[in-house]
Amino acid sequence: MVAPQVSSVLSRLQGRPDIVTDWASGGAYEHLDFNVGGAAAMPLLHEAWFRRAVAHAIDRQAIVTAVFGSIDPEITPLQSLLYLPPQWQYQPHFAAYGHDLAKATALMTSHGCAEGGDGSTRAAASGLRSRSRTRPGTRADRRSSSG
Repeated sequence: MVAPQVSSVLSRLQGRPDIVTDWASGGAYEHLDFNVGGAAAMPLLHEAWFRRAVAHAIDRQAIVTAVFGSIDPEITPLQSLLYLPPQWQYQPHFAAYGHDLAKATALMTSHGCAEGGDGSTRAAASGLRSRSRTRPGTRADRRSSSG
């Protein structure tokens, strides 16, 4: 990851009379990996239903808008890790995991997890607790914690 984000640097420069800015969109691959192997792996990560619930809990559009939206307000997440939309091999595989907190919660509760009054969901057997929340004025803050 680039820090500070290129978009935050460029957005401060855009509009200055002494600087000309230009940009072109291109592929950027930021992704989340699930470590499902080895002794250090969290047991629930072995479960496909749990990985699907996590995928539905992440608002990918809000993340790319927060990071790159100042440069390209119409930016959307890539739906493939291997190919870009103009390539003939491109298939929007990740589109199946759109942001849907109700679906994430339903997956969790259908597998014995309990909803907490604070917006969290707890899997009693593993001690895992996940929470999805939003900071006022944004849609980009999604967090998970163990406890």
